[in-house]
Amino acid sequence: MNTSNFTRHNLDFFAYGLKSLGIKDIVVSPGSRNAPLVAGFLRMQGFELHSVVDERCAAFTAMGMAIASQRPCAVI
Repeated sequence: MNTSNFTRHNLDFFAYGLKSLGIKDIVVSPGSRNAPLVAGFLRMQGFELHSVVDERCAAFTAMGMAIASQRPCAVI
């Protein structure tokens, strides 16, 4: 099995798992380490990604979104 296909399969499986838990909003702090995860979420429909530059601000933004919407919110 090609390593990139294996990684893509795992990322798609992870995105499907979050989707099955009802997570729709994902706050992303941009960076090259996050790129494969972001690509996986973009491949799967149903997610709304929000970009926040600072990691701490991203965490607080995700927490505020979760409180306001009464739904879980992921942060990368």
